[in-house]
This record gives sequence, structure tokens and C-alpha cells, in this order.
Amino acid sequence: MIQWVYETYGRRRAALCSTVIRYRAKGALRDVGKAMELPEDVIELLSSQIWGWSMDGTEANHAEELNPNMADRRLRLTLDIARRKGRETVDYLTPELERVLGKTLGVPLFQEQAMQVVMVCAGFFASEADQLRRAMATFKHTGGVVNFRERRLTGMVERGYSEGFAERSVNQLEGFGSYGFR
Repeated sequence: MIQWVYETYGRRRAALCSTVIRYRAKGALRDVGKAMELPEDVIELLSSQIWGWSMDGTEANHAEELNPNMADRRLRLTLDIARRKGRETVDYLTPELERVLGKTLGVPLFQEQAMQVVMVCAGFFASEADQLRRAMATFKHTGGVVNFRERRLTGMVERGYSEGFAERSVNQLEGFGSYGFR
């Protein structure tokens, strides 16, 4: 098209015109969520926290209050990206956890990490961690991971982790079984 304008009116009499689109944060979040293949309910949940021409996006405390399914691998990868870009801080609580989850910035993405977390934080032996891994692999079918719940909670509290953190960690690793073993 621009060539036709140049040929018809000459280069000195032609001008380029463009349209500038202002992308709203809510729409941007929806598009990024779709690109990351997040479930529609999670996208809706997060985007519902943004109003009008908000430049702030969804704050971490708002997302936590909404209690999204942190077991969803795509959402966890999105959080890992946010942490890599420095938009979200990572708190490991202990140097041991940092050694286990440091490469993925506090987000357990691999089976080995799930096993190492229970060994380091709850005092599991390698054989117990492997049994837990197997239970997590069949979690949807047998629910065997529940048999390890009390042992993990007790072991973490005995090693100085708060009950709240222990509970969150146990829930997180139970959720890990739904995506880490596909």
C-alpha cells in the first residue's frame, strides 16, 4: 500500500500514519494467561483483581488471597518467570531449602526436588522419599500420598519450620503429584 502512495503522490508528499493501541493491564493479563495456557478460571481469578487502567497488575498478596491452584504446572512456571524477572521475591526460609530449590527460585518443578525437600525439611530417608514419590505418581488413582502427610508435618515442625509453613509445603507437594508425574 505504501508503495502505491509513493508512486501516486511522490515521496515528498506522502506520510506514514500509525495507530497506537493502549493495552489495558486486564487484557494483557488475559492474553499472557492464554499464551501460558493457564486454565480459564485462573485467568479470570487473577484478572478480576485489576481495575480500569491499572498499571500495577495483580499483586502477590491479592493472588494468595484468591487461593489459586498452585499445583497447576503452568501457573507455577508463570510464577517462576516472575521471580526470574525480579518482580517477585523468593524467601527460602533456610539455606537447605535454597540449595534444593535455588535453581528454580523456590518453585519445585522436578521430581528430584520434591524428594529432596522431604529429605531436607522433614528428615525422610532416601527410601522413604522414593516411596513418597511413587505415591505421588499414583496420587490421583490411589491417594497413597496421604499416608505420608503426618510424617512430613511432624518432621518439618521438629526441624524448626512453623506449622503454617509445614502445612503449605505438604499441600504444595501433594499438588505437585498432579502435574509433576504426567
